Amino acid sequence: MVDFNISLLTQGFNSGIKIAEITGFIESSNVKLDKLISTE
Repeated sequence: MVDFNISLLTQGFNSGIKIAEITGFIESSNVKLDKLISTE
């Protein structure tokens, strides 16, 4: 039961991060790298 709850929490956390990346709240590492490259 405890393992099941931990996996649900992990999945929820990961989906929250993905949703935040899609909406632009969190920039992905690729976007940050593109910005660094383009500033040179």
